[in-house]
Amino acid sequence: MKYVLRGCSGEADERTVLHIAFDLAKQDRFEFALRYGPSAFDLQNEISTIDSRLSRDLINGSVHVAQGFEIPFEAKQRIYRALVLANYLGTKELSEGCEAAADETSAGSSSEQRNFSLKVLINGGSREFRWANCGNDSSGNTLGLTTVAEEIIREAEQTEAFRSLPPVQGARL
Repeated sequence: MKYVLRGCSGEADERTVLHIAFDLAKQDRFEFALRYGPSAFDLQNEISTIDSRLSRDLINGSVHVAQGFEIPFEAKQRIYRALVLANYLGTKELSEGCEAAADETSAGSSSEQRNFSLKVLINGGSREFRWANCGNDSSGNTLGLTTVAEEIIREAEQTEAFRSLPPVQGARL
Protein backbone atom coordinates (compact mmCIF):
# COMPACT_ATOMS: atom_id res chain seq x y z
CA MET A 1 0.00 0.00 0.00
CA LYS A 2 1.46 3.31 -1.04
CA TYR A 3 0.31 6.92 -0.75
CA VAL A 4 1.94 9.40 -3.12
CA LEU A 5 1.68 13.19 -3.37
CA ARG A 6 1.73 14.37 -6.95
CA GLY A 7 2.28 17.87 -8.33
CA CYS A 8 4.91 18.77 -5.75
CA SER A 9 7.29 21.62 -6.40
CA GLY A 10 11.04 21.17 -6.16
CA GLU A 11 13.27 18.38 -7.39
CA ALA A 12 10.57 15.71 -7.58
CA ASP A 13 7.05 16.24 -8.86
CA GLU A 14 5.80 13.37 -6.69
CA ARG A 15 6.72 12.15 -3.22
CA THR A 16 5.90 8.97 -1.36
CA VAL A 17 4.21 9.93 1.88
CA LEU A 18 3.50 6.46 3.22
CA HIS A 19 4.52 3.00 2.09
CA ILE A 20 3.27 -0.07 3.92
CA ALA A 21 4.84 -3.30 2.73
CA PHE A 22 3.11 -6.61 3.32
CA ASP A 23 4.78 -8.86 0.81
CA LEU A 24 5.06 -12.17 2.60
CA ALA A 25 7.55 -13.48 0.03
CA LYS A 26 10.13 -11.05 1.44
CA GLN A 27 9.94 -12.66 4.89
CA ASP A 28 12.19 -15.55 5.90
CA ARG A 29 9.56 -17.04 8.18
CA PHE A 30 5.91 -16.39 8.98
CA GLU A 31 4.05 -18.77 11.27
CA PHE A 32 1.28 -18.32 13.80
CA ALA A 33 -0.71 -20.16 16.45
CA LEU A 34 -4.21 -18.91 17.26
CA ARG A 35 -6.06 -20.36 20.23
CA TYR A 36 -9.61 -19.25 20.96
CA GLY A 37 -12.64 -20.09 23.04
CA PRO A 38 -15.43 -18.69 25.19
CA SER A 39 -13.17 -17.62 28.08
CA ALA A 40 -9.51 -16.97 28.86
CA PHE A 41 -9.44 -20.35 30.64
CA ASP A 42 -11.04 -22.29 27.80
CA LEU A 43 -8.98 -21.81 24.62
CA GLN A 44 -9.42 -25.33 23.25
CA ASN A 45 -9.73 -24.38 19.56
CA GLU A 46 -6.37 -23.96 17.85
CA ILE A 47 -5.11 -23.14 14.38
CA SER A 48 -1.33 -23.49 14.30
CA THR A 49 1.08 -23.32 11.40
CA ILE A 50 3.91 -23.47 13.96
CA ASP A 51 3.00 -27.04 14.98
CA SER A 52 0.98 -27.89 11.82
CA ARG A 53 -2.03 -28.62 14.01
CA LEU A 54 -5.77 -27.93 14.18
CA SER A 55 -7.78 -28.51 17.35
CA ARG A 56 -11.56 -28.29 17.67
CA ASP A 57 -13.40 -28.22 20.97
CA LEU A 58 -16.34 -30.58 20.45
CA ILE A 59 -17.98 -29.09 23.58
CA ASN A 60 -18.90 -32.59 24.78
CA GLY A 61 -15.80 -32.80 26.94
CA SER A 62 -13.41 -33.81 24.18
CA VAL A 63 -11.12 -32.04 21.73
CA HIS A 64 -10.27 -33.40 18.29
CA VAL A 65 -6.71 -32.73 17.08
CA ALA A 66 -5.61 -33.01 13.45
CA GLN A 67 -1.88 -33.04 12.64
CA GLY A 68 -0.27 -32.07 9.34
CA PHE A 69 -2.26 -28.85 8.89
CA GLU A 70 -0.98 -26.48 6.20
CA ILE A 71 -2.43 -23.24 4.96
CA PRO A 72 -1.86 -22.08 1.36
CA PHE A 73 0.63 -19.27 0.71
CA GLU A 74 -2.10 -16.98 -0.65
CA ALA A 75 -4.08 -17.38 2.58
CA LYS A 76 -0.97 -16.70 4.67
CA GLN A 77 -0.41 -13.58 2.56
CA ARG A 78 -3.91 -12.29 3.45
CA ILE A 79 -3.33 -13.04 7.13
CA TYR A 80 0.06 -11.30 7.07
CA ARG A 81 -1.53 -8.25 5.44
CA ALA A 82 -4.22 -8.15 8.15
CA LEU A 83 -1.49 -8.29 10.82
CA VAL A 84 0.45 -5.43 9.28
CA LEU A 85 -2.71 -3.31 8.97
CA ALA A 86 -3.54 -4.10 12.62
CA ASN A 87 -0.11 -2.69 13.54
CA TYR A 88 0.92 -5.86 15.31
CA LEU A 89 4.33 -4.38 16.14
CA GLY A 90 2.78 -1.40 17.92
CA THR A 91 2.21 -1.19 21.66
CA LYS A 92 -1.18 -2.63 22.57
CA GLU A 93 -3.13 -2.46 25.81
CA LEU A 94 -5.33 -5.52 25.68
CA SER A 95 -7.93 -6.83 28.07
CA GLU A 96 -8.36 -10.55 28.71
CA GLY A 97 -11.81 -10.17 30.22
CA CYS A 98 -15.09 -8.38 29.70
CA GLU A 99 -17.09 -6.65 32.37
CA ALA A 100 -20.81 -7.47 32.46
CA ALA A 101 -21.75 -3.79 32.26
CA ALA A 102 -19.54 -3.29 29.22
CA ASP A 103 -21.17 -6.26 27.50
CA GLU A 104 -24.63 -4.81 28.10
CA THR A 105 -23.63 -1.46 26.63
CA SER A 106 -22.10 -2.95 23.51
CA ALA A 107 -25.43 -3.40 21.79
CA GLY A 108 -24.95 -3.78 18.09
CA SER A 109 -22.12 -6.24 18.60
CA SER A 110 -23.58 -9.35 16.98
CA SER A 111 -20.69 -11.71 17.62
CA GLU A 112 -20.40 -13.83 20.72
CA GLN A 113 -17.67 -13.03 23.21
CA ARG A 114 -14.50 -14.95 22.48
CA ASN A 115 -11.10 -14.91 24.04
CA PHE A 116 -7.97 -15.24 21.95
CA SER A 117 -4.30 -16.05 22.26
CA LEU A 118 -2.15 -15.37 19.20
CA LYS A 119 1.52 -16.15 18.79
CA VAL A 120 3.20 -14.78 15.66
CA LEU A 121 6.67 -15.73 14.43
CA ILE A 122 8.11 -13.48 11.73
CA ASN A 123 11.72 -13.90 10.69
CA GLY A 124 13.62 -14.15 14.00
CA GLY A 125 11.02 -12.29 16.07
CA SER A 126 8.07 -13.42 18.11
CA ARG A 127 5.00 -11.56 19.40
CA GLU A 128 2.27 -12.90 21.67
CA PHE A 129 -1.15 -11.39 22.36
CA ARG A 130 -4.03 -12.38 24.65
CA TRP A 131 -7.36 -10.54 24.52
CA ALA A 132 -11.12 -10.74 24.64
CA ASN A 133 -13.37 -9.26 21.96
CA CYS A 134 -15.61 -7.32 24.34
CA GLY A 135 -16.84 -4.86 21.72
CA ASN A 136 -15.99 -1.88 23.94
CA ASP A 137 -12.47 -1.02 22.82
CA SER A 138 -12.39 2.60 21.68
CA SER A 139 -8.65 2.41 20.89
CA GLY A 140 -9.10 -0.23 18.19
CA ASN A 141 -6.41 -2.48 19.70
CA THR A 142 -8.66 -5.52 20.12
CA LEU A 143 -10.69 -4.75 16.99
CA GLY A 144 -7.60 -4.98 14.78
CA LEU A 145 -6.40 -8.20 16.36
CA THR A 146 -9.91 -9.68 16.36
CA THR A 147 -10.03 -8.94 12.62
CA VAL A 148 -6.75 -10.86 12.24
CA ALA A 149 -8.12 -13.77 14.30
CA GLU A 150 -11.30 -13.86 12.23
CA GLU A 151 -9.21 -13.87 9.03
CA ILE A 152 -7.14 -16.81 10.36
CA ILE A 153 -10.32 -18.72 11.23
CA ARG A 154 -11.92 -17.90 7.86
CA GLU A 155 -8.82 -19.03 5.94
CA ALA A 156 -8.47 -22.23 8.01
CA GLU A 157 -12.15 -23.08 7.43
CA GLN A 158 -11.41 -23.19 3.69
CA THR A 159 -8.88 -26.00 4.08
CA GLU A 160 -9.65 -29.69 3.66
CA ALA A 161 -8.05 -30.40 7.06
CA PHE A 162 -10.54 -28.11 8.80
CA ARG A 163 -13.54 -29.47 6.88
CA SER A 164 -12.51 -33.00 7.87
CA LEU A 165 -12.71 -32.22 11.61
CA PRO A 166 -15.74 -33.78 13.34
CA PRO A 167 -18.64 -31.42 14.02
CA VAL A 168 -19.23 -29.85 17.41
CA GLN A 169 -21.32 -32.32 19.42
CA GLY A 170 -22.50 -30.28 22.38
CA ALA A 171 -23.74 -26.85 23.35
CA ARG A 172 -22.52 -24.26 25.81
CA LEU A 173 -24.85 -23.30 28.62
